Amino acid sequence: SAGIATVAAAGDGARGEALSAPACVSSALSVSATVSDESASVGLSEQEPGDVGRGRRSSERVAPSSNNANMLTLLAPGGVAVAEEMSGTPVRFGGTALAVSRVAGALAILRQKFPEESVETLTYRLRQTGIPIRDSRNQLVQPRIEITAALVLDRLAQAQSVPTAPEGLVATVQSATQVALTWTDTATETGYSLERRTSSTGVWSVLATLG
Repeated sequence: SAGIATVAAAGDGARGEALSAPACVSSALSVSATVSDESASVGLSEQEPGDVGRGRRSSERVAPSSNNANMLTLLAPGGVAVAEEMSGTPVRFGGTALAVSRVAGALAILRQKFPEESVETLTYRLRQTGIPIRDSRNQLVQPRIEITAALVLDRLAQAQSVPTAPEGLVATVQSATQVALTWTDTATETGYSLERRTSSTGVWSVLATLG
């Protein structure tokens, strides 16, 4: 592996059950967009509501125009932004194209601070510290990147004790598309994040949060 992240936009087809290519490839880091009621057109030099380092705005949600599915890796702000071409002509853009550029930028910042870490570990930082956003179309809860928190995850990990793993995990096949999981709680955690990946080298995606 060259240690290079393949970050791909989920697409803006308003589909709640599928991603566009190449985001649908299991080895890609797929990105969908969020918007908020405050996401008016702003200059790129200004802070956009729901920005990656400012926490969640109360109205922030998965953009209705964005594709999404349970294998999605990350969310990022995708409200409309305005930039200027070299000629001075203003250009408006947003959606997953803007969101994917923010994830790529976040990974570059993390790589600069943690040059020894793999793409998988850097992605883990973004997923573990991301703000959970629920997609009302499919009820999936996925992390919207929060770069400030991802940069200090090492200090957070040192300050907090790791909860004891649950015991007696059992997976029971219910049908061709459904598996029931049961386990015994052994710790004082506040909840669980249920994740899966479709291959041994794929990226973990959140199926549900419990608790």
